Amino acid sequence: MKKKTYIIVSLIIVLLLGAICIGIFNNRPVENSMPYMIMVDGQIYQLNDSAQEIPEDAIEGYITKVVPGSEKPNENQAANFGEIGKQYWMSDNKIYIWAINEYDIFVPTED
Repeated sequence: MKKKTYIIVSLIIVLLLGAICIGIFNNRPVENSMPYMIMVDGQIYQLNDSAQEIPEDAIEGYITKVVPGSEKPNENQAANFGEIGKQYWMSDNKIYIWAINEYDIFVPTED
């Protein structure tokens, strides 16, 4: 009788642990599931490279909207990273955004 009780209790514990693990897995946040992107003048630019400097003729702009990292930006000056007010520069059809120790370079996407 005690053996059956231990088996039933053990089975219940295993099922509960499995249910908890599945719940945690299904509810985990989906952060930055897409590459970093920014929309400027109707064109989506995607993170591609980095540089130490920006060209002298670069035009300054600011991110005005931030969408979740799992979405594409859907309006001008919107990005799926960073924060509102983050500065960017544009030159030669590239976007430059200051990262920690360098500028991230964003290039136009094909779509």
